[in-house]
Amino acid sequence: MSTPADEPKKKTRRRLRVSCVECTRRRQKCDRQQPCGACRSRGVEHLCRWELEPFARPSPARPPNGSASKESRKNNSHSESSTEHTPSVSDLPVNQPGAVGAVDQEVKEAAIALAQLSVARQGEYLGIGSVVCSLHRLGDEEHILLDFDTSTLPYTSGGEYSSAVTESFDRSIADLLTSLPSREKCDNLILSFFEHENWRYTLPPKQIFSLYDRMWEGLKNNEANCSCRMRAFWLALLFAIFALSPFCASEDESRKYFLQSLTARRLEEDLFFASFSTQRAPSSVSEGNTQGCLAVVLLANYLCDRGQVSEAWKLVGTAVRNAQNAGMHRNPHWEKWKDMSEDEQLFRRSAWILLSNTDKFLSSILGRPSMIRAQNTDVPIPLIAKGPLSIDGRADTNLMFQACLAKLIDIVGELRDKYLALDIDVDQFMKEANPEDAFEDWRKTLPDCFALRNPDTTRDHIYRDVPVQRCMLSIYYFSSAVLFRRTLLSTRPSLASLHKPFDGEDAASLVLKQMSTARVASSLLDSLRQLRSFLLMRPRRQTCFVSTFFIFEAAVTLVIAERRDEQHPQAIEWRNRVQDSVDMLEERRMEDNGDIVVQSLQALRALQKAMSSKPNPVTVPQVTPYEVENMAKQNELAQWYAQHPAEDVNGLSGLPNNFLQWIQAPLAGWNTSESTMVGDVSAFDLLHFLQ
Repeated sequence: MSTPADEPKKKTRRRLRVSCVECTRRRQKCDRQQPCGACRSRGVEHLCRWELEPFARPSPARPPNGSASKESRKNNSHSESSTEHTPSVSDLPVNQPGAVGAVDQEVKEAAIALAQLSVARQGEYLGIGSVVCSLHRLGDEEHILLDFDTSTLPYTSGGEYSSAVTESFDRSIADLLTSLPSREKCDNLILSFFEHENWRYTLPPKQIFSLYDRMWEGLKNNEANCSCRMRAFWLALLFAIFALSPFCASEDESRKYFLQSLTARRLEEDLFFASFSTQRAPSSVSEGNTQGCLAVVLLANYLCDRGQVSEAWKLVGTAVRNAQNAGMHRNPHWEKWKDMSEDEQLFRRSAWILLSNTDKFLSSILGRPSMIRAQNTDVPIPLIAKGPLSIDGRADTNLMFQACLAKLIDIVGELRDKYLALDIDVDQFMKEANPEDAFEDWRKTLPDCFALRNPDTTRDHIYRDVPVQRCMLSIYYFSSAVLFRRTLLSTRPSLASLHKPFDGEDAASLVLKQMSTARVASSLLDSLRQLRSFLLMRPRRQTCFVSTFFIFEAAVTLVIAERRDEQHPQAIEWRNRVQDSVDMLEERRMEDNGDIVVQSLQALRALQKAMSSKPNPVTVPQVTPYEVENMAKQNELAQWYAQHPAEDVNGLSGLPNNFLQWIQAPLAGWNTSESTMVGDVSAFDLLHFLQ
């Protein structure tokens, strides 16, 4: 017979509470959200946190009437066992497909939590094909609700790390907060940014100012040691705004804010990597990713303005992965999100659209693949009405500009996949490449105030950002058109079609596209000159990347067009436009704190010298459809082009029949040669082509 001393000692059960600390202290029911509903109703979201260590609970107390006798327990067990063998009809289980009982639901939630923690942190997105997604689909899919990363607070709302990492992190955050200027200086910096610069970034001002005010309120009242719980991603966004603000006294001050923003962003991301060996409340692991993505958009523009385009592209790629990790590529209005507020929805949508635009834009400039594909995201672009702007000044023109630009960049991405892929059929590309149709559809969707031709300017005095935004849209449009048209200047059919003449109509279409490329490049230069006139009326320290780099691209495109056909009646005009490009870059030399202007001037002057010293430096066979006896026909065609704006030239449409017949005649016997370039052809590729 065993004695009490021989029995094993009972172990105390240790587990984390299922309610937050505040709800446990007040003995209230917690809905397990972050922050929970009870804390939100009391206005103490920043105090809503969970335990960091398991809590040892005492053993249950014995009932007041003492322990039951062995005989009574035996009798009770006997009676219960006898009833188990004679169930009633109502007690029989009913198999309902798709129904999950209370016990099964708890088991399912436990399995989902374990599967989530096995590959990712709580609050991180796991999509179709993952184990967690498969577990969610067991049972009723209509009631699936997913946690998400919150970004509507400037400080973390959960627990903290319980290791030495916390001390280092807190010291770094404290140093960043100490480096903040005075409240008055910070107010001037952020107000100047939204007044003079946000027209091209389109950050949501209401949400940003709400975060800004709550930060200062928390620091003033020192709520729950708020300084130690400040989000590094929020500080990264704030310092990035300061770096781009025209209120900065000097470039050195701007660079200081830029480096502080990079430090804050790197601090938060490094903390993610270091967290695997520490304990932290899971709800606060991935908070603030939306703020971090907005910060990256601003930092990428800072780098581009100073000539670091490749570095900006790599920085954006990292942010895209962080955004996908937080599920920002999914529709913010998706019914599976758990109680997402309107501010959170706007924040996530704006961050994803801006990040997607930046990634696709830089990828097209560098000729590299974009990380974001249309089939991998369902974030909707806001619908824009075509009617006139309201006279009371309440129309959100920044949102309209963001939507118009996003649609154009999406079109460019689709056309790149279709026409500029690595495995493209060169012969088919030369015959069928006609991106003007897609661009024409985009132009038809523009609001009246942003129309490229004959825009509605009656409200420009009310909406002071509309003229410069309209000009910026035209620059993006012409630069996108140049991207595809200039590829035809440096592409020839493949070896498979060697000694096979082009079809007359195809040859005419190719020549017409080559002819219109220079026209589009000239229109791009005109829009860039107009942009400078708008920017001169605004305070600034650094000229934007668009107004410098596109001058270089347009000039190189004109050089290639002139070398392909020196006998063209407008060849002299093209050379003059190249000189205009040099003059425009000289005007911006003092406004550029990077290397774009200096290096562009060196390249263009070298090209001008080569053009003047060599009558025909291009060694490839030339297509000269204008070398015919009838010189009057050449001048007549040049006059026709001069009367039609570049945005109206769409393939062969609108070209008189006599010109079609004249172009087709000399090309009927054109024997093609080997291929040169396929895929994205940037201005740098065209420079190599001149050698």
